[in-house]
Amino acid sequence: MVFLGISLILLFLMQIISLDEYYKIYKTKQLNVIVDKIKNDDNITNTTLEDIAYEYGVCISVYQDESNKAISTFFNKGCIFSDKKSSASYIN
Repeated sequence: MVFLGISLILLFLMQIISLDEYYKIYKTKQLNVIVDKIKNDDNITNTTLEDIAYEYGVCISVYQDESNKAISTFFNKGCIFSDKKSSASYIN
């Protein structure tokens, strides 16, 4: 019973530590794929961005400069930032 308990605790701890790192790596790779799709498309449209946002479950905003939003997808309700300050920190 002690061996089983120790084994379960070790498995639990390794899973928590490993899953967090795996999730970060997975999401980073997924974002790189999305960026490549957008960069390689010469005729990017709002519809194309919405399709990508839907496919990957992400929010996409394209800015011409720091204050001028060119294109934005709001497929998910979580895409809307609550204030300009938090939005600016994400852009940077």
